[in-house]
Amino acid sequence: MRAAIVVHPGNLQGWFIGTVAPTGVPAFADFINGFGTPPLGTGSYRVTIAVPNTKRQIARADYNGTPLNSLSISYSTHRVGTNPNDWYINVYINTTGAPGLANCRLDFAPNAGPIGSWITHNATGASNGWYSTCAPSLMNVSFATVLSTFPSAVLRSPFVAGAPSIVFNMGDTAASYVNYDGAIDAISINGTTWDFELVGPAAGSIDFFNSGDCRVDPRPGDRLAICCEANRIVVYGVANNSRGFLLSTFDFEDLVKAGSRGIYIDRRQDGVISASMSKSENMWVAWNGGQYNATGQPNQGFAKLVRCPLPSSVIELLKQRSE
Repeated sequence: MRAAIVVHPGNLQGWFIGTVAPTGVPAFADFINGFGTPPLGTGSYRVTIAVPNTKRQIARADYNGTPLNSLSISYSTHRVGTNPNDWYINVYINTTGAPGLANCRLDFAPNAGPIGSWITHNATGASNGWYSTCAPSLMNVSFATVLSTFPSAVLRSPFVAGAPSIVFNMGDTAASYVNYDGAIDAISINGTTWDFELVGPAAGSIDFFNSGDCRVDPRPGDRLAICCEANRIVVYGVANNSRGFLLSTFDFEDLVKAGSRGIYIDRRQDGVISASMSKSENMWVAWNGGQYNATGQPNQGFAKLVRCPLPSSVIELLKQRSE
């Protein structure tokens, strides 16, 4: 099992946390210690809704391009207020899998648990609670029904390229969330889990680069951490304090299509991250420049040759590629 990634005010680990106009800022929205004994660590992320038209969102964009049928999501919540609603999810998809922007929003709105207790919501294993905003309209169905209705769907950005395709929400433009007071923790997406904490790890400790975590071929002195997922690699940089932060993701199919020249992503102050895939199924990942003076050199931990299990469709594409 992978170690949880610690999210705290000093390092959001790739999460977007904020509000989207025209909704206002909740009465309280921040990291706390508690409530009670959270499922991970000692903290969580709390939101209090005092008036209508207030909302808080926690979102990720690095799952854009993920096939809906390979998505898994769970999360834990705790209520202390009297409002009977709970955190809900928006998942933005293109129903045909076409490139570009989303053309549909899926919503998961679970039944809230009892006041004063932590409850885990297995969203993609749920037998109800899913809705769609596009045809055919789905109302309170299972995730299995969602998959059978949209078998070719792929997660895509809504509105503008790069916008998050997975959004956890508390609050709305309506009055129905007034008097909500509660928290969220232990969000898990496709095998990666995040632990929300008021305070980060002590100086000199490591957020998630521990034995048994997701890294491929971990070595002392690594400045790159690379994790294999079903259809892509996720690349983290390791800062000077040994804590990880998201640099980029690379889809296997995109790497095949890019050929030997590879793909280059400019992260501005964090430098340039590049990746390529050889016909022997090896991937070369390098990090150059930026505030951490990345050199792209493997002997300094800024480059790595990795190998991940590839889907058969990707292997077939690779065989057909001409260098």
